[in-house]
Amino acid sequence: MAENSSEDVYQQDCENYRYQDRSKWSRFQTASVVQGAVVYAVFALNKLSSIERVGVAIAGALFVLTICGLAWKDGLDAGIYLDRMIAYERSRHAHWKGGRAKWGKRLLFVQITLVALFNIWMILKVTGDFVHSLGNVS
Repeated sequence: MAENSSEDVYQQDCENYRYQDRSKWSRFQTASVVQGAVVYAVFALNKLSSIERVGVAIAGALFVLTICGLAWKDGLDAGIYLDRMIAYERSRHAHWKGGRAKWGKRLLFVQITLVALFNIWMILKVTGDFVHSLGNVS
């Protein structure tokens, strides 16, 4: 009975891991689409005033950062299930190396960092343009 129960828990952990991992990458794809829309609105949409560009850049960056934070949380949750899966497999003398899962976490961290750095640059750029446009008014 205990053998079937631990196997059932393992199978559920596998399902939960796959769900959380898919959610993580789905959220990051959503953040990428939102990021693209923000960049388009800030740099290519000529209907926005300078102050509106600053507002869109800041609001968009915060929204993208929030989505990335949720993706990171999904990754942490997936890691909990992965740790339990590894422990179960080791108790069964399975040989799991686990290198790929670690690279996924590092890759997501690098991607989020690059998006955040780009957003900081974008905010500084449009804020500088706005300040410059104020100087040209007089």
